[in-house]
Amino acid sequence: MNKRLRGSIPAMITPLNEDGSLDEGSFRGLIKRALDSGCRGVMILGSCGEGVVVDRKTYEQAVETARDETLDKGILIVSTGAASVQTVKENIKTAGRHHADYVLNIPPMYFDETQEALKDYFVRLAEYSQLPTMIYNIPSVTKNNVGVQTLTDLSAHENIVGLKDSSGNHITFQRVVHETKENDFSVFVGRAPLICASLQMGAAGSMSPIPNLDPKLDLDIHRYLKEGKVQKAIDLQIRISKITGLFAYKNMSINVNLKGLLSALGFCRPYTAGFDPVLSENECMLLKEKYMEIIQ
Repeated sequence: MNKRLRGSIPAMITPLNEDGSLDEGSFRGLIKRALDSGCRGVMILGSCGEGVVVDRKTYEQAVETARDETLDKGILIVSTGAASVQTVKENIKTAGRHHADYVLNIPPMYFDETQEALKDYFVRLAEYSQLPTMIYNIPSVTKNNVGVQTLTDLSAHENIVGLKDSSGNHITFQRVVHETKENDFSVFVGRAPLICASLQMGAAGSMSPIPNLDPKLDLDIHRYLKEGKVQKAIDLQIRISKITGLFAYKNMSINVNLKGLLSALGFCRPYTAGFDPVLSENECMLLKEKYMEIIQ
């Protein structure tokens, strides 16, 4: 397992101003809080980071700001997801230009692809990138699930060093952890409700949005398991799972609800980059009330 790529590496939101520009102060504050709490680094511009819908200027500014805030303090992983191959390559170049540590590549979106096509795609991106690459398996968004054998084959590539799995399929997750363990390949769980179980099965770490709210929630599961306090880890996992239930408030996306909750907690504004509506102040406060009931 890659010794750098392990532990808690939060999937960060991208705080925005009302006009869609980066709220740099809030972004820096959230990153600093995560690193100061003990997280190994940050992953930016993924699903909850809205990387596929922010504009080019905001995307680049987010990478530049995150690199400045993490320099000599933590790992920076940049998600490169986009609908076109050319944009993915531009994102990889942006990450390289600002000296990120890794890039995180999603499968092609929209069209159904064969496993052979997915394998070919990830190999081409790995050979194009000057930075070490990771795979981001999130079939709920892309429609394409990267299979166990495909991931096992890709784990042998010298420039493919890890996986963030947000499929939610714990059975196949266990198989990937087991079947790639001979390679220098780090498997991260992206689904917050599965952190405890995944770490117990040998995952390298977690890459969830929970640390945006409180890094200790995520970090303490890691700590409890290392200390052999399994029941404490399980109890905390149940609390985290209840928190993730808030992300589906009014059947809207995690970006809307997580930003709304963070807004009520004073960490950012509620604005999103995509097509989603913005929660009202009353709705944000309701989420805060529900959150406080869970963590108290």
